[in-house]
Amino acid sequence: MQSKAEYTLMRSVRSALVGLGTVTILLTFVGFATFSPDGADPRPDVTTTTPSALAADAGSTTGRVTAFVFANQLQSHQEESPEIVMYGEPTLDPSVLKLPTLRSIGSAQPQPTTTTQPPTTTTTPPAGGPLTEGEMRLLAAQFFPAEQLDKAVLVAGCESTYNPSAYNPAGPFAGLFQHSLAYWNDRAAAAGWAGASVYDATANTAVSAWLWARDGWGHWPTCSAWADRQLGG
Repeated sequence: MQSKAEYTLMRSVRSALVGLGTVTILLTFVGFATFSPDGADPRPDVTTTTPSALAADAGSTTGRVTAFVFANQLQSHQEESPEIVMYGEPTLDPSVLKLPTLRSIGSAQPQPTTTTQPPTTTTTPPAGGPLTEGEMRLLAAQFFPAEQLDKAVLVAGCESTYNPSAYNPAGPFAGLFQHSLAYWNDRAAAAGWAGASVYDATANTAVSAWLWARDGWGHWPTCSAWADRQLGG
């Protein structure tokens, strides 16, 4: 297949040859029109010839000859000219294109974030079941005198049903003998149990025995009265 440049060059050469042939033919006809074989005037019917008339007549004849030759050459050139090939911009086949796949921002998967929750402080009493009456008796026997043991067990049962984690928000009160939280730290320190938890069954019983030894059962008026009735007092 010819390139566009080669096709243009061939057309230019062909046009130049056609033009050269046309000029050659034109000069030939002019020469025959001007001179005859015997030297006579080629137009015997013209009796009077002026330079201006001769020039006009020669120009008319030359023009007709030139037009005839040019028309013939143009027709011949058109018949022999090959089919014109149009050169356009190349087209791209979309199927051969490999375009990157774009993801929308909204389709991106968010990365989970790790958050550390600060430790929380709660006043909820520790989980744990209540003591049995026998366990409560063994614990109270370590701190109360024998003559007060039965009453101490009854008071603890009345106050907390032997549950070391018992809590009453009315005071608030907490522990086996339901000590007031407002006084617990001072009482525990005075009894030799500084820093102990009110929910510690042993500490709570020990501080209760210390408080009874100092003040009697007056810190538990309702339950101590009920205990006395149970004991027949």
